[in-house]
Amino acid sequence: MPSTLALISNMFHDPNQRGRAIAVWASCFMGGTALGPAVGGIFLEYFWWGSVFLLGVPIMVVLLIAAPKLLPEYKDADAGRIDLFSVLLSLVAILSVIYGLKELARHGFAPLPLGAVVVGVAVGTVFVKRQGRLEHPLLDLKLFRIGAFTAALLILMVSMLGTGGGYLFITGFLQMVEGYSPMEAGLLMVPSAVASILAAQVAPVLVRRFATGTVVGAALLIGMAGYLLLTQVDAVGGMPLLMTGFVIIFIGVGTFGSLGTGLVVGSVPPERGGSAAALSSISGDLGNALGVATLGSLGAAVYRGAFDAPAGTPQGAAESAGASMENAVAAARELPGQAGEALLGAAESAYASGLNSIGVACALITATSAVIALTVLRKRGGDSSTTGPDDQAAGTEDGVPETAAAH
Repeated sequence: MPSTLALISNMFHDPNQRGRAIAVWASCFMGGTALGPAVGGIFLEYFWWGSVFLLGVPIMVVLLIAAPKLLPEYKDADAGRIDLFSVLLSLVAILSVIYGLKELARHGFAPLPLGAVVVGVAVGTVFVKRQGRLEHPLLDLKLFRIGAFTAALLILMVSMLGTGGGYLFITGFLQMVEGYSPMEAGLLMVPSAVASILAAQVAPVLVRRFATGTVVGAALLIGMAGYLLLTQVDAVGGMPLLMTGFVIIFIGVGTFGSLGTGLVVGSVPPERGGSAAALSSISGDLGNALGVATLGSLGAAVYRGAFDAPAGTPQGAAESAGASMENAVAAARELPGQAGEALLGAAESAYASGLNSIGVACALITATSAVIALTVLRKRGGDSSTTGPDDQAAGTEDGVPETAAAH
């Protein structure tokens, strides 16, 4: 993904063309993300589980043949060599923090996960200091002097944090509470995919009339409204609210996915396009991973707290069902008639409570992102490929050339 964005920034020098190209790229990316479960579900329905890993093979074969002939090559003459020690430091820092946060959310404070977070933060600090000393750093800290770049990265990370955690629990709700098969649950994702694609295509048109920060902020507020609907989903009859909220969420995600990526890549000089694209990818992936680790664990914790086994449930089945919704489904199958149904009903109600809590958390996260967009981005703007009429009269900032300045 970073290499694709870097190519776009160098292939399309006209701001409007670059904005449209990034919108198309974002549509493909988000459409694939949303349609992946549908296609994967179909394969799981009719083939063995490993078949899902073969889906990308034909596409990659075509890419390997066509890319060298169709895609132009761009190299930074001053790129330097990759610092492998920096790569190692970044991996240790990220993995340690994610592991620690996930375990803390699941089991509470304990020495091992708390130590993992501390180690991750310490290693991350060493990584950042090392980048400041290297002639050719893995992470160019100077890019963070660009206001629009920094704000867009921050919004992207916190927004993907909400999307990652929410997506996890929504798909679980469809399969474990509503009882849909993987294929059916995947097909139910198609409307959200269509919504995100349409939103990504409309976004560049909107910023020709309105300021970028205004459009991004409005899109995030739309996504917040979708998350608020999730707070009202109930285990019985909750599908209309769930699907409506999911589509609304992806309208906001699609809009920002197009404009936010354009802000990140378009706010730096062409020779730094690869670095900006990589940071955009890392920011989104890190937010997604943190969302699964923290919000997923939050939902699981709420589930365990809300679960109340029906009277007469065997102790073993009650303890197993209280640990997770997956265990509850399995335990309910082992119990006869109404006992199994009652246990499953209690688990479904508790899981809906977990989904509601994630809706609240995601709404707060998205609202925070909207505030950043409506303040920082509204004042600073971004590259002209993603700016509206109020963003055009910009100069330089912190000594950064106008093509890379935060407007």
